[in-house]
Amino acid sequence: MADIKPIQDVVNSIEPLRQLNRPPIMIPRMVSQAGTMMVLSYFAMKAMNMINNRESAVASLESKGIPAERAQILYIAHVICTVAGIFFIVSSARASFKAQIGLMFLIATSLMDAMTESNEEMIKTISSVGGLVLALN
Repeated sequence: MADIKPIQDVVNSIEPLRQLNRPPIMIPRMVSQAGTMMVLSYFAMKAMNMINNRESAVASLESKGIPAERAQILYIAHVICTVAGIFFIVSSARASFKAQIGLMFLIATSLMDAMTESNEEMIKTISSVGGLVLALN
């Protein structure tokens, strides 16, 4: 009987370690993935809309006083930023990285939108970007 006591002590000391190996609660992971999927779907819809309506997107930029050559460059940069956001979100391994990358690209595309808006709309967009920056921290 004296030999069993040390074995039981070892088994009892391992039991808390077994509990650490249990799968985590799925609710935070699901919430994180849901936010990531929302940002991903936003980027996908925005990219498809911009690609399908290229002429109207460039004409809209030109109507805001941007020269035609700069409007083309701004349009291409916006599409590249949106598609890069999709690529980096999909290729990231961890959910927390996906959320951070999604927020960073959302901030970048929102600032690109703000550059071509009127003063009132620019203030609204920059205010929302400030909230996104706070969420990133």
